[in-house]
Amino acid sequence: MQTAAKPFKPLGAVVRKVAWILAAIIVSALTLVLARQFLLALPADHFCRGESRKPSGPRQLVQRMGGALLVLVGAVLAIPGVPGQGLLMILIGLMLLDLPFLRRLELRLLRVPLVAQAVNALRSQGGKPPLELPKPPDA
Repeated sequence: MQTAAKPFKPLGAVVRKVAWILAAIIVSALTLVLARQFLLALPADHFCRGESRKPSGPRQLVQRMGGALLVLVGAVLAIPGVPGQGLLMILIGLMLLDLPFLRRLELRLLRVPLVAQAVNALRSQGGKPPLELPKPPDA
């Protein structure tokens, strides 16, 4: 006996696909809003300053934990096929970690043309000047 082919997907599969698409849209929008707010809060000369202000005590712990979390989220968002601003989230997480040896990595990321364009476009939309970067050591 031959069974008829089902013309439609089961309702559960459609609901899961729609939920995935909605989650992707929400994550993309949320990461863009968070990245914009953080980048607007930075002074334009943030990377030209010698020593950054370091919070102390519990605030430093919370800041570093948040930075580590954002680096992990950014790494997931940077995977092809996963929507979101992965490199921006990694950059923001590294800035929150505020470890001395990470400053070179932050500057290296900011010197990637696509990242620099995205960062400065977000800042210009918020009425802030572009980030000033120190000259590279080899220049």
